[in-house]
Amino acid sequence: MYISNNRIYRCAVIILLAAFILSSAAGCKNNNAKSTPLATPNISKSPAVTQTPAPSATPAQTEPGSVPIPSSSVDTVHVKGLSIDREVIELSVGQSSDLTVSIEPDNSTRKAIVWTTDNESVAKISKTSGTTVKVSASAPGTALIKAVSEDSGRIAACIVTVKSPGIDVTGLTLSSADVTMSVGSTLQIAATVTPSNATNKALTWSSSAPAVAMASDDGTLTAIGIGTAVITVKSVSGGKTATCTVHVIEAVSGISISPTAQPMKIGGTLSLTVTATPANSPVPKLIWSSSNTAVASVANGLVTAKGVGEAVITAKTEDGKFSAYCTVYVSR
Repeated sequence: MYISNNRIYRCAVIILLAAFILSSAAGCKNNNAKSTPLATPNISKSPAVTQTPAPSATPAQTEPGSVPIPSSSVDTVHVKGLSIDREVIELSVGQSSDLTVSIEPDNSTRKAIVWTTDNESVAKISKTSGTTVKVSASAPGTALIKAVSEDSGRIAACIVTVKSPGIDVTGLTLSSADVTMSVGSTLQIAATVTPSNATNKALTWSSSAPAVAMASDDGTLTAIGIGTAVITVKSVSGGKTATCTVHVIEAVSGISISPTAQPMKIGGTLSLTVTATPANSPVPKLIWSSSNTAVASVANGLVTAKGVGEAVITAKTEDGKFSAYCTVYVSR
């Protein structure tokens, strides 16, 4: 059967139109039920570029209780030096002392100090503050105490010498407990401490009435005015005390001797007595002499007859102000 080309073409057109009409009818039905947006055509297949937002000038908020971080750095002032208040200390076992360092400059940012001792058995340290420590002496010897700055490593040091505990004075006595002196005179009294091997035997002297009598460091008493004074001596170690009462009377105005003349036999002796004026005044120190030692000699007021003849025995005060005489006649 022969079919022309025109007829075939017309049949194809009719089929396509019928298909189009059916398709359009189905699309209208779906649009009535729900409208579907048209897809946006993909214009370019290049990957999307994401832009980073510019930083905000507003400060970042912090959570409550958190520490805000400063937006700019803080200038640091470094430690440039350390100085210690003492470079050498001497202690006895059981004693203690404080050491303090100064930081330079004062406005250093980090002021932390590390303290050390190189011999803890001799000297221990205990911190009382960042720049101060207490040094305690434990045993005889030496120790080096160092302070080191954590910031810069600067060092300051002190040498500690620890001595054995001393032997304290347990007793103190004076050679005289009560004396009488004339105005202007002096008298030395001796002080004795016990035990004899006490470490520190230093003494201090004082007077209850300096206008009457005073005492020097070697125990020399000086009578200044009429009256009574109590001289007190005290040991620096142990704090022991002893006293001497000093009665100061009018100054000596003269001396007399007894007897003033005396016959003697060769080989005989005579004891002379000297008194001072006014009455009850202490007799000053005397210098004795003989005008003729071949006839009679004298020692501390004791005359010894040696040969026939006459001799004058003289008693003179040490200051040379007053003299008294006794004439002896020596026979066989």
